[in-house]
Amino acid sequence: MRWRSLVVVALVVVALVVLAGCNGALGGDGESTATVTPAAVPTDRPTATAHPALAPGLTRRGIEDPDALLAAHADALEDRSFTTRSNTTVEFANGSVATRGTSATYAGPSGEAVRLVLDRNGTDEPSHIEAWQRDGELLVNRTYTNGTTSYDRIAVGSQQRVGTYGAGSLEYLLDSTSLAGTSVAERAHNGTPVYVVRGRTESQLMDGTTFRLVVGPNGLIQRYRVMRATFADNESATATTVVTYDDVGTTPSPERPAWVDTARNRTTTVPGAVTTTAPRPTDSTATEAATAAESTTNP
Repeated sequence: MRWRSLVVVALVVVALVVLAGCNGALGGDGESTATVTPAAVPTDRPTATAHPALAPGLTRRGIEDPDALLAAHADALEDRSFTTRSNTTVEFANGSVATRGTSATYAGPSGEAVRLVLDRNGTDEPSHIEAWQRDGELLVNRTYTNGTTSYDRIAVGSQQRVGTYGAGSLEYLLDSTSLAGTSVAERAHNGTPVYVVRGRTESQLMDGTTFRLVVGPNGLIQRYRVMRATFADNESATATTVVTYDDVGTTPSPERPAWVDTARNRTTTVPGAVTTTAPRPTDSTATEAATAAESTTNP
């Protein structure tokens, strides 16, 4: 079973409707030959064509096992440092930009710290977010345009590093109950095969979302792009997020930011829950803090 980040699980509880589909069985050519006596009915069915794996979870037909792909992606990063970079743009139909957001996550070697820095402009608050994770604890520092700062402390599993699933959407994007169709094409990059996967989702959380993944032979999702319908200023818009994984194995452990002590002094933590400083802006909640620490896809 896929191990989900405690942060993500605490944020969203969604009832996914599993759509059962059927594939047409392959039969004969539909012709029959008259016989004097009844012919024996064959009991053996034709052997299905094998589709060898290209990378964990992938065959030439697309994503065959999304859990295997996610597990391979996490395994490729488990004992290595890495950097993720995310850019999100929310645009109206006329091409004007409602919101822009950028984030970078620096994950040191396994067992060491992870630091996230996020900035966004537009009408959304907060405008700047930082997160620091170490030893099963996630601290979040949120800064608003009026200068207000608030902090959150979240107890998370030490096995899961923030940033493993990029901008926080990969686990839901590749949920087997929501994938509506995928395709895969093989490409070469510096002499090494990579697999370009395109697909779309249909679910309560990610309905109408399209995506493109670039997957390495070991299952590492090196880069992905997500496009989804959203709203900004009560108008329909499109959010596009691009996430890349860089410096795998060479990212140094990040330096501890100065605000960590302040965050610890002003907050308390209960395992699996979040407590926050007060007062704070009324448009924010503790779970939104964790959402922002994991994702820039929700403008």
